[in-house]
Amino acid sequence: MIGNPCGVNEGTDTECPGDRLLHLPDIDEQALAAAADTHKALSDETRLKILAYLQGGELCVCEIVEALGKPQSTVSHHLFLLQNAGLIRSRKQGRWIMYSINDEVFDQRSVFLGGAVS
Repeated sequence: MIGNPCGVNEGTDTECPGDRLLHLPDIDEQALAAAADTHKALSDETRLKILAYLQGGELCVCEIVEALGKPQSTVSHHLFLLQNAGLIRSRKQGRWIMYSINDEVFDQRSVFLGGAVS
């Protein structure tokens, strides 16, 4: 090993433990990326409100716009982020888009939600 990775003087009680054998867990990179997407999607109050509304059942985008009192373009952006994170689903019904909670993914990631949405 070249130098001391911790930047402290060798031979002191504050020596870096960098020479010890570490037993780190295997990291599932895909699961980690999914968790990061979930956290990003949940990092906004408006998106949390959308999830709370959808807990009551499927809603049309126009109902979500009315409930939030925000422009349709803003709501659509938030819905897009939630859908990309896999937390919600959409389906077309006539000319309307209906949104609902993706129960399978939501349940799998509930450990990351910290009780913010019940």
